[in-house]
Amino acid sequence: MQQVPDEGLIDQALSLIATSEIATARAARQAASRLAAWRTRTPQHEAAYIEAVRRWKLLGVVAPEMREHFHQDIPLTADRGVSRRALLGWGAAGACTALLGAGWYWRQPLYQASYETGSGQLAQAQVPDRAQGGGLGTRIDLSARTRLTVRLYRHERVVELSHGEALFTVTPDTARPFRVRTRGGEVEVVGTVFTVSDRGDTISLAVEEGHVRFHPAPHDAHWYTVKRGGPPLDLRANTAVSWRGGDVEPVRRIDPESVAAWRNGWLWFDNQRLDEALPAINAFRSRPLTTGSPAVNALRLTGRFRSADADGVQALLEAILPLRAETRANGDVALRLR
Repeated sequence: MQQVPDEGLIDQALSLIATSEIATARAARQAASRLAAWRTRTPQHEAAYIEAVRRWKLLGVVAPEMREHFHQDIPLTADRGVSRRALLGWGAAGACTALLGAGWYWRQPLYQASYETGSGQLAQAQVPDRAQGGGLGTRIDLSARTRLTVRLYRHERVVELSHGEALFTVTPDTARPFRVRTRGGEVEVVGTVFTVSDRGDTISLAVEEGHVRFHPAPHDAHWYTVKRGGPPLDLRANTAVSWRGGDVEPVRRIDPESVAAWRNGWLWFDNQRLDEALPAINAFRSRPLTTGSPAVNALRLTGRFRSADADGVQALLEAILPLRAETRANGDVALRLR
């Protein structure tokens, strides 16, 4: 999968392109020379340049008024009371204005919507991949207690997962990559089926079909950040990975039926820490299960449970793990070692 150029590099290229086309002759020549040298620095710079040229040309088609205003040459025989420096300043200001306009234009969402589910509630969102509709669109299946926001831009499609778990069935579009942003980093995809889960300390990514690239966040990340916490990881069908406090676990093989098993009424765990499994169980309970010690948190859970039976799952946990369940006065259930 081709990696999308860095937005910061695209902005730099746009700045030089705008100046080379709409500034005064001398400033334009200087910008063109700088742009030629800038492109040769790294392959990433050249890729950003190509994307910036595409956007600049598209801007001339869909919003020509933002460019045509600056195509008129500034007469150097203007009023003698106006200095050449001032004229050059006006040219530079025009270039900056066009650049800011271009940046503003690309950062305006064509479509935006937020979705949230409650305890035990599942939902499905059909997201139009273009503001005018058309095409099949991307489908998002939301598990219980999930909150996310969708924004569609001219050059990308972005989901911010605040909490919970969702399955994404993405319509391919190489010109407008699909990204899911979380506390633990960014998931980048062109076309595939995968889940992203954030129910507390751990963020998990599981791929059912296709190919995704995970850019982990660093240890100090509190929410999505452009900072990277390590090299990207490529995941393909029937694999998964987890991020916990900045540490990325090894990629593991998974049963394909386990991906978003909650769609079919199952909660599926494969050698998962109990403190990571309980938030998924609690999403389907009226009152939460809690743990009383690190030793309980570290217990490993393997098995499948009906999500409809989540309110009584403590009895099953007592049968398969060395635990006893204590019901508190407020209805919460605490799990302790026997």
